[in-house]
Amino acid sequence: MNLGVTLALAFGLSMDAFAVSLGYALASIRLRSSDMLKLAASFGLFQAGMPLAGWLLADRFVNIIKAWDHWVAFFLLFAIGLHMIYSGFHGDGTLPQKTDRLSTTTVLVLSIGTSIDAFAAGISFIGIEDIPIGNTVAVIGVVTFIFSTVAMIFGKRLGKSLSSKATLLGGVVLIGVGVKILLEHILK
Repeated sequence: MNLGVTLALAFGLSMDAFAVSLGYALASIRLRSSDMLKLAASFGLFQAGMPLAGWLLADRFVNIIKAWDHWVAFFLLFAIGLHMIYSGFHGDGTLPQKTDRLSTTTVLVLSIGTSIDAFAAGISFIGIEDIPIGNTVAVIGVVTFIFSTVAMIFGKRLGKSLSSKATLLGGVVLIGVGVKILLEHILK
C-alpha cells in the first residue's frame, strides 16, 4: 500500500472523529487545551489501534464483527448525542445550556464509537499482501489526531458565536454520524 492510498484511507477513517470533535467542541463551554489534547489523542490512538486489532483478529471473528459493528457505533453515538441534546435543556427545557465536562468515560465511548469502522478496515487489510501495518496505522492515528484537533479549534470558535444552540447542534452532529454509519452498513 503506497503513501497516497494510506493517506486517503486515513482521511476517510478520520472523518467520523472530525465530525464528533467538531460537535463536541460546539457543545463545550470552556473546552480546555488539555481536554482537546485528551480527546484528539484518544481518537488518534483508537483510530490507529482498531485497524491493527481488526487485522490481527480478522480470521477468527470477521463474521461476528461485520454483523454487529455498525449497530454498536450507532448506539454509542446516538446515546451520547441524545444525552447532549437532553443536557442542552436546563430546568423546564426552554433554555439550552452548553455542556462543560469531558469525562474519561465520554472520551472512551466517543473513541470506540468513531473507530469501529477503522476496526472493520483493519479486517480488510488481511487480503493485502505486504502491507506495512505499522506505518499504515501510524499514519491513520496522526491524521486523525490532527483533524480532530483542527475540528475542535474550529468548533470552539464557532460555538462561541452559536452560544446556546451549540449543545443542541453538537448532539445532532453525533446522532448524524451514528445514523450515517448505520446507513452505510445497512445499504451495502
